[in-house]
Amino acid sequence: MSLDFITAAKIKEAESKWERISKRLALVEEQYNAETRAEERFRMESDIARMKQERQQVEQELAELQGGGSAPEQEPSPSTGKTTILFLAANPMDTARLRLDEEVRQISTDLKLAKERDLLHLTQEWAVTSDTLMQAILDTRPQIVHFSGHGEQEGICLEDGQGIAKLVSAAALANLFRLFKDSVQCVLLNACYSLAQAEAIKEHIPHVIGMSSAIPDTTAISFASGFYKAVGAGRDIPFAFELGKAAVLMQGDGGDELPVLL
Repeated sequence: MSLDFITAAKIKEAESKWERISKRLALVEEQYNAETRAEERFRMESDIARMKQERQQVEQELAELQGGGSAPEQEPSPSTGKTTILFLAANPMDTARLRLDEEVRQISTDLKLAKERDLLHLTQEWAVTSDTLMQAILDTRPQIVHFSGHGEQEGICLEDGQGIAKLVSAAALANLFRLFKDSVQCVLLNACYSLAQAEAIKEHIPHVIGMSSAIPDTTAISFASGFYKAVGAGRDIPFAFELGKAAVLMQGDGGDELPVLL
């Protein structure tokens, strides 16, 4: 089998992949233009950005193949050269409403205004189930994983296929993050009573933040805003944690003792 034949096959495969991504992108963009709900639009923005990046990577691969070069052996990262932040949100129908849209809007604004904004990539996954949680980490390969939603002493609340709360235990979360310890550098559980889950995840991930008790929406949003202001300025996780606590204190409602960095 000649090298030219192999290259031609790779080009054909890349062209087919480019066409598939383009069709999916066009469909999601059409849905986005018709959507009025803020949470869905945020989710679609993340999907659109991811697909555009994937398509750009395929275009680069095609250019290399058509120019006589060879495609890289390893699978390219969707955000090469950038720090990817994966925002995971779950607010099951049978739980109290949380201001998750306001939280991610504030985070997005802080990152867009950040000095290091070109080195950061925020992607979002809403109505997270066990399956979509795993798939999102696989697809985005994030360095920071941020979960916002409800938590209990026994675990965090994701959703099942019908949008009903499904508890995921600390042991299950720890086992999941064990598989991504080579890429994930920080996990932030912005949910009530998430310290036990954070302690379990800490066995595998360098920096983990959990909440020692129930946390009000305003405190959760303030902490996240301060945290990502620091991340956006290029500061390390311990400093970002302290700035998050400072932001809670600046708010004046107390609660700065709730976030715990492990």
